[in-house]
Amino acid sequence: MFSTTSVMAATYGYSFGLMPENVQNTAYKAKTGSTAYASVHVTEMNYPSASIKYRTHVADKGFTAEYTEQRGLGTCTVIYNKTVKKDENVSLYGYNPSSNGGITVSVGGTWEP
Repeated sequence: MFSTTSVMAATYGYSFGLMPENVQNTAYKAKTGSTAYASVHVTEMNYPSASIKYRTHVADKGFTAEYTEQRGLGTCTVIYNKTVKKDENVSLYGYNPSSNGGITVSVGGTWEP
């Protein structure tokens, strides 16, 4: 008889009101899974044709990913360029680039560090 244990990544909500060329971030959340990336799900956006760029930050390590762009609703994968271990605290950053035409973008959804 075999027993398996599955560890699911915790899912956290986020909501940003990003003025042009503005960056906002979430509170730090503990990474619970073993993936080498953060998954960002955009479920709400006031300008569905806008693009928002996402990256992650880990306390004591700095930024752990380059910006990854998501246009409109959907999911993007922010790949870590430094090792991020289980139980390390990760923060999600959102950035509204000027290529959106100087509009303020409200965006929200969920993410898993």
